[in-house]
Amino acid sequence: MICSIGIVSLVLGLVNFTMAGEALKMGSSGKEPKSVQAAQPAPKVIYQASFPVAVKAGDYDLVTIVFDFPPGSGFLPHFHGGYVLVTVLEGEITLQEKGAERKVKTGESWTENPGDVHAVINQGPANTHVVAVILLPKGAAVSTLSGSSQ
Repeated sequence: MICSIGIVSLVLGLVNFTMAGEALKMGSSGKEPKSVQAAQPAPKVIYQASFPVAVKAGDYDLVTIVFDFPPGSGFLPHFHGGYVLVTVLEGEITLQEKGAERKVKTGESWTENPGDVHAVINQGPANTHVVAVILLPKGAAVSTLSGSSQ
């Protein structure tokens, strides 16, 4: 059985699920604590990325990792065991894949399919923050260095 899924939709669903769980913790009255009842401004979406994928039915983990890359740091060529959506939160990172190199700046994203070999390095003068969301089949490795045994 094949299911179409968007990682962003899945993440938003998990957020909604978590928020619903918090509402249940408030008690049967459904009233929020007085400190939360005051009208608060709603957050604005400043960036959204979608990565539609077709996955086989089974058990998966949705893994979110936030990296801090000091200048000069990076990862040697490697690949992941699941679909990946990466977004640069702050700074700029150099992505090397398929014999090409490109700079990915704040607010920009890239996607990776399972097994796509790539490397990343912060060639800039300041720290770069990156978030990676990985849809990982149960038992699959998050990352494997290219050339190492799987």
